[in-house]
Amino acid sequence: PTEKLQARLAAFWDQTLPRVPNRAASLRTMVGSSTVPTPSRELTLDRYEQHTKICPDSQGCVEKCKKIVTTSRVGAVLLLAAKVVLSTYGNPTALMTKINGILTSRLVATLIGMAAVVSSLANKVQREFYFNYPTAKRDRDLSKISKLWQDVN
Repeated sequence: PTEKLQARLAAFWDQTLPRVPNRAASLRTMVGSSTVPTPSRELTLDRYEQHTKICPDSQGCVEKCKKIVTTSRVGAVLLLAAKVVLSTYGNPTALMTKINGILTSRLVATLIGMAAVVSSLANKVQREFYFNYPTAKRDRDLSKISKLWQDVN
């Protein structure tokens, strides 16, 4: 007999509560939900919007990374240009000959390689402050999850 009473009481509440005026709106405000649509996953997971934009330390790190990338790229181009000019100049001065002797092809190649590595690493650090999980990457990760799940009954 007591189970029937609980079932009838539950049926009563299920039928009555949705008809109470303003109940849905008050429940939404109570639990923090609203009628505003949920933001996209890109906006929610965007590190720049959620953190970097409001954190001065992160902004400073991003700016320093940008400077490092620019400096290393410009330095590599200038070094290569200097080597080409010094090697192909028709009437070199004594200073130009001395500098050309110091800037061997091996040294120039090593310095350009180091500049490329530094630029690549700074660029990688900088990218960590922005959105880093696009839909294609998510779909690729989801495809790795096994489709075989144990039935829970």
